[in-house]
This record gives sequence, C-alpha cells and structure tokens, in this order.
Amino acid sequence: MGLSIAQPQTLLNKPAPSFLLQSINDTLVSFSQFKGKIILIDFFATWCVPCRAAIHYIKSILPKITTKNFVVVSIDIGESKDKVISFVNSNGMTWIVLLDITGSVSNTYMVKSIPTFFIVDQNGVIRYVHVGATKSFFDNIPN
Repeated sequence: MGLSIAQPQTLLNKPAPSFLLQSINDTLVSFSQFKGKIILIDFFATWCVPCRAAIHYIKSILPKITTKNFVVVSIDIGESKDKVISFVNSNGMTWIVLLDITGSVSNTYMVKSIPTFFIVDQNGVIRYVHVGATKSFFDNIPN
C-alpha cells in the first residue's frame, strides 16, 4: 500500500474550489465575483524568495492582459494583514491581494509549495497549474 499525497495538478479540468477571503483593503472577496473572467491565482508568502521573482513576472504581463477579461489574484498564506500590506506596498503589487490567514483555501487547492499558480477559465474550470516562478510560464500567459 503506497502513500498518496494530493497534488494541485489533480484539480486540472475540474471546477475551481470557491472561496471567501478578506482582501488587504478589508473587503470580503468571493471566487464567484470573478465569474466570466480568466483568473490567474497566485499563492504566495512574503518570506518566499521565488514569490518575489513571480511579482516581477506578473508586473511584466499586466500591460498585455489589461484589455482582456483577465484578473490576477494573489493569495497570501498564513500571514498578518499588516505584514502583507507592507510587502504589497514595497513591491508595487497593484492587483487583488487576499489573505488566507488559516491556510484553509491553500489546503483546498492542495498547495504544497509556493509560489503555486492556477489559471481558471471563464467557466470557473482550472485549466493550468504551475509550481514555481519561471519566466517561460509567464511568457505564455497572454496567449
């Protein structure tokens, strides 16, 4: 009998799990608010060095996707709002940033390492999962 560890890739081609999280602006944000849009979900933490590289890559694709029905949502795992706000401000993150303080959403998405990215289509189905911050992943997003 082998040990089975759930991986985020098992969510491919399945409906993305819904969530309701607090934003850094104190509003509650529901997954359903993004219905009809393509979503890049980025699970990160302020202490994560590869996550910082991912911020640079996200910034580089923003001009290419602004006219599309596309939204970027970064979800911080397990850190305080004040710490995340400071990080967001110092790194110029201008997109939606949510707080998964208990880690429940990252667990539902089976995130085992960060950064982990999900691309969700307009119908709410996960179409791509990527672990790590690689330039080639971001170069292909506008397509």
